[in-house]
Amino acid sequence: MLAYETHKAAGKGKEEADLKRKEAIALLEDSQYLGSAALAEEFLDYVDQRCGVFIGLGGGGDEDKPGSYVFPHRTFQEYLAGCYMVSGRHRAICDRYQEHVKEGDYWYVAAQFGAEELYHNRRNKETLLELAYDLWEKAAEDDPDGQRSVVWSGYMAAVAGMEEVRRDAAEHKRAYPEQIRTRSVLAMHSHLLTPLERAEAGRNLSDLGDPRAEVRDAGRMAFCRVSAGPFTMGDGKEADCPEHPCELDYEYRLARYPVTVAQYRQFAEDHGYQTERYWAEAAEAKRWRNGKVKFYRDRDWRSGMPDLPSRFDYANHPMVLVSWYEGVAFCRWLTDRFRAGHGADEEITRLIQEGGRFLLPSEAEWEKAARGTPGKRVYPCGDDIDANRANYGETGIEATSAVGCFPKGESPCGCFDMTGNVWESCRNANKAYPYKRDDREKVYKDLGSNRVFRGGSWSYPARLCRCSCRSWRVPDSRYVDLGFRVALVPSSVARCSERSELLE
Repeated sequence: MLAYETHKAAGKGKEEADLKRKEAIALLEDSQYLGSAALAEEFLDYVDQRCGVFIGLGGGGDEDKPGSYVFPHRTFQEYLAGCYMVSGRHRAICDRYQEHVKEGDYWYVAAQFGAEELYHNRRNKETLLELAYDLWEKAAEDDPDGQRSVVWSGYMAAVAGMEEVRRDAAEHKRAYPEQIRTRSVLAMHSHLLTPLERAEAGRNLSDLGDPRAEVRDAGRMAFCRVSAGPFTMGDGKEADCPEHPCELDYEYRLARYPVTVAQYRQFAEDHGYQTERYWAEAAEAKRWRNGKVKFYRDRDWRSGMPDLPSRFDYANHPMVLVSWYEGVAFCRWLTDRFRAGHGADEEITRLIQEGGRFLLPSEAEWEKAARGTPGKRVYPCGDDIDANRANYGETGIEATSAVGCFPKGESPCGCFDMTGNVWESCRNANKAYPYKRDDREKVYKDLGSNRVFRGGSWSYPARLCRCSCRSWRVPDSRYVDLGFRVALVPSSVARCSERSELLE
């Protein structure tokens, strides 16, 4: 109760707040707590002097007693406030949540702790689910409070688990399970919520089961068309990327999103690491053998899906901690799947069967899709960048985010997440400008040389998210901010880029 009132006093956006001594005593001496002012004063002295969990500040003019108290640890304050939020009868709990959801995202962490307290410690899943239903049913779609209610409700459903949610909803004849997923997608795209709230909606969706087929299934991957023709490459703001004309004389497709964790897991589970023909370059560089890969400076060999840290391990987030070699292998596996008829898009399947191939995009293909034709936009999301357009350093998410949760970040051709989120590997080696396709785009050449990646990431500043900005590392590098997306190129380009024995 003290933590709840202290947190309430803090107000939106403040890091901490104090609770006046006289206010604390008045709360504690209530009959439902200590029932005595003397006991209240004794309790405050104990928690201040002996426990250190509720610390006195300044002189209060009353026998040198503290004038106010504060919780020194914000997270502990939020946990205790959350415990209080779920105390009492069901209606009182729902009313508290309905009150605080209107105060922005200030109460969200406390609300999360409250949900976890109900489920894990108090074993009261019924109240948790009723709270989730209450928030969902009263959520209007056209205001920020309603969208925030969906995010909070989605988190509670994720805590309970979708199996339990479906069982309970079926028993009570509720349409909640499918509707919370659909409305969570809308919340993730909502301009009414902050970037951090949209990112949270995306994380909830991963736990609930993201309904977007193009995000969860490699065979349903969505592609954007990029026409043939000239464009401007480079911007002259860095020594290594002078502005110069470039032309691609072919039409190609670029995946709407980076490859997600769910899609990459399909590759790993379909014996992608064990199929030798996908790993020709890695084997030649002694980075693949007998179904296992090895990375820069690593001693151990890995035979499948990497162990992702928890903040990156969401099915609808971009895949990270994969090397250039793994991106190349994924593209070959995906080509095989579509050639075998496992792709949902008939046009993409036809292009593959006519000789097209999935490859990592070249720098030129990536930049043209990001910049547009004949445009010179600064960022893939436009000439300006802000926290509502992209997940980059200043956005504050401090990890990857679900693909597509920055709808204002669309590139000219319709791709998302080209600004920030993850750096994206390109197929070509790092060579000086002006850009010439020649042999820099041949996957099997210059195996030990640095490979380029583009787009910036969740941890980088705005200047490194520009359309023209380049970075590079050795091809067996892997990072928590490096992923990739897929390009579909015509057979003429595939013949120039791929190994001839893999084109048959």
